[in-house]
Amino acid sequence: MSPVGFSYLLSHPESASVDLEIPLLVLLLLAIPLFFLGARGRRTTLAAVLRAGAWSCLVAALAGLRFAVALPEQRMTIVGVVDVSESVGEAGRAWARSVLDRVAAALAPGDEFGLVTFAADPFLARVPSPPEPVRSLPVASSRGATNIAAGLDAALALLPPDTAHRLVLVTDGYETRGNVLRALARARELEAPVYVLSPPPSSEPDVFVESVETPAFVPLGFPFETRILVSGASSRREARLVVRSDGVPIHEAPIVLEKEKEWWVFPTRFDSAGSHTLEVEVHLDEDALPSNNRRSAVVTVGERPRALLVGESSSPLRSWIAGAGFQVRSVRPAEAPRRLPEVSGYHLVVFENVSRGAVPPETPGVLERYVREFGGGLLFLGGKKTFGDEGWKESPLASALPLTFEPQANRPKARLPLALMVLVDRSNSMGYSAFPKPSGSFARRDPAESKLHYAKAAALAVIAQLKDTDHVGVIAFDSQSFPIAPLEPLRKNRGRLEELIPRLVEAGGTDFYDALESARVQLSRSPLPKKHVILLTDGDTNRNAADHEPLIAALAEAGIGVTTIRIGDDLVNVELLHRISARTGGRFYHVRDVRRLPRLLLADTRTVLRGREEPLAVRPEADLSHPLLAGLPVPFPALEGYAFTRRRTGADLLLRVPSEERPIPLLAVWQYGLGRVGAVAASTASELREWGSWEANARFWSRLVRWAMALHVPGDFAVETLRREGKTYLRVRSLAPVAPGPLTARSGSEEILLAPVDLRVYEGRIEFPAEAVVLHYRDETGTVREVRRELPRIAAEPASEEFVVPRPNLELLRRIAEETGGKLDPTVREIVARERGTRRETVDLDFWLGACALVLFLADVGVRRLLPG
Repeated sequence: MSPVGFSYLLSHPESASVDLEIPLLVLLLLAIPLFFLGARGRRTTLAAVLRAGAWSCLVAALAGLRFAVALPEQRMTIVGVVDVSESVGEAGRAWARSVLDRVAAALAPGDEFGLVTFAADPFLARVPSPPEPVRSLPVASSRGATNIAAGLDAALALLPPDTAHRLVLVTDGYETRGNVLRALARARELEAPVYVLSPPPSSEPDVFVESVETPAFVPLGFPFETRILVSGASSRREARLVVRSDGVPIHEAPIVLEKEKEWWVFPTRFDSAGSHTLEVEVHLDEDALPSNNRRSAVVTVGERPRALLVGESSSPLRSWIAGAGFQVRSVRPAEAPRRLPEVSGYHLVVFENVSRGAVPPETPGVLERYVREFGGGLLFLGGKKTFGDEGWKESPLASALPLTFEPQANRPKARLPLALMVLVDRSNSMGYSAFPKPSGSFARRDPAESKLHYAKAAALAVIAQLKDTDHVGVIAFDSQSFPIAPLEPLRKNRGRLEELIPRLVEAGGTDFYDALESARVQLSRSPLPKKHVILLTDGDTNRNAADHEPLIAALAEAGIGVTTIRIGDDLVNVELLHRISARTGGRFYHVRDVRRLPRLLLADTRTVLRGREEPLAVRPEADLSHPLLAGLPVPFPALEGYAFTRRRTGADLLLRVPSEERPIPLLAVWQYGLGRVGAVAASTASELREWGSWEANARFWSRLVRWAMALHVPGDFAVETLRREGKTYLRVRSLAPVAPGPLTARSGSEEILLAPVDLRVYEGRIEFPAEAVVLHYRDETGTVREVRRELPRIAAEPASEEFVVPRPNLELLRRIAEETGGKLDPTVREIVARERGTRRETVDLDFWLGACALVLFLADVGVRRLLPG
């Protein structure tokens, strides 16, 4: 057993006590006053002090002065586990050596100290042995990774069974390999608490690219978002973001960093198949660790997605789907898939105008399972015959659709809502009496008999006969227009109109152009199919008739009928008003007896409403808040018909047909199992015929089919090559919803052994360079299939993972300490603390006291001879 050293006494002063072998000899110290007799002046006084000190040391040595040290009863083994990876840095490693030196010095005689260093792999630097200073921290392999679990496992293997155990883990906690939490159970089993120390972080500011997020696999030609997380900017920093694809710059832009974490997003698209490496780099001045400003991601680009179209050969849907980037195969209903392997390789299946009896009996069940279990995409379109087919209603496919199959019997006709704008002249002339004045007298003003009084009564009468589902707006005008209420359903603004219209008072001149233009704009935006304007005026206007021609043409082009009502017995602007009505398909009335005005407006409105019972095209209402429809222009194209159906609970209703009773679903989508389904209660060959000329038709169908399509199908593998410590590895990730079973790879004549390293992730050594690999897998029926994948052209050693997050992972470090009974950031005394037992060791001071006495005696002689008296 090693003797107790002064380093232990300094670390544990409370454990030491003073002991004398011959206590009576202390009485010799009573002679000390004799040394000061006759001392005069500085020289003799100093000499007396030195002589007294020498005498005291001599007496202490003769009396046997010594330290008695109380030592722990149980011996202890401490193993230092030190992270020497790149992220710790030289300053961190020097700090670790200093801390471990103090821990070793604080150990008691009989204790042992061992040392394990680790980075990518552990290294046994010292087996447990009597403590000595830590002179170096060697490493066995690359410093470019951190495997804390391997370091702890190696340290736990060194612990002897007959001593107390403690581990001192020095690391920043950024674990790039392994899983340290799995090693903690072994530490608890061996009763080896882990005391965790984290090196002080650098005070220099550091910006770093924390992550680059991209899809692992995308179809050829499909755009996707590259998301870059840049962290570490504690204040405003100007930088430059550079993105390269296979070494070629594809995006470069200045950026301003102002937050601790900021996402930068830009669209990306590849037009060639294979695996592509995206490299992201942030350039800025005065950065502590430039090496962590670069990250990369690999994106595998497959073939164009495949779509199966079942239905009529005359449908334009085939070209619309192909325009969205799909390979489209069309089959007759009798050729629809009978078995799952016939459909599982398609990203999207589209049925249009297909009756249940036209497809094989197995098809509905196969499609339902394709969507639910394999994440397939399905679009189902049809008119009344399709959604009224009882066979579909009883099939397994019915549960997968967001719309129901309903009987399509002739229903009582119910008119569709009307969009109506009422324009009321409130000019000064409308305040005069509407009745003929006596001969020779002036026109008189009488609110109860004024033209405006009857105009307001007529407007209120029209509103009273309309239903809450009708949309009505009112504009008053004199020389300017004054909106009373915008075009809205009457269930929202009926009360407002009934309150505000009676308050209108006459004033100003007459100009109905702006009011008519405002009505045109509001009606053009309405999804309702029938749009109408009622213009009430006494005819005088401040504009020339020719000024109205462009507006009249725009109203006619928009299909907005204008009924003009001329109040009064004069003929001013009668021709203009008549032309407005004639050109827009409305009616013109010249009313001399204003008492007929309310009845006239009611009759005109009923005429318009009766026209709704004729077979007219219907424009659907759209939910533009849904991402599938956001930003598309309105109104949507008109329908030439639709099927009656109902929306299932949980489905998103995107398009609906306005109806007096309740809106009728036209397009609904939802998630079903692992897949997505969309249903359209109309077909492109008949009811949606006009959509082909719509300016947004391509965008609409592209969004819909890409939303519904399966993201991945069997055979979708993302591949990349990795460089680690000079070796090249092939990593293959299966993206299909169903695991591929055994997976093998071949590059030329080389067979590559792929071993699973994570869920559906396989890895194996590959001799590089290689242009492509052929993967062999088993499908859901057990059939062996193969797929060829191009490899990235660049397989460079990646930037060190060590610098991705240059801050201590305190949450992980705290968990390690707590789950093993240790402590985070303990003091040296806390690391080595134990109960002191009855075991005692002594430290003799004879040599040191004798030496001290000799030195003091020689100093005494020197003072007497050399200093002046």
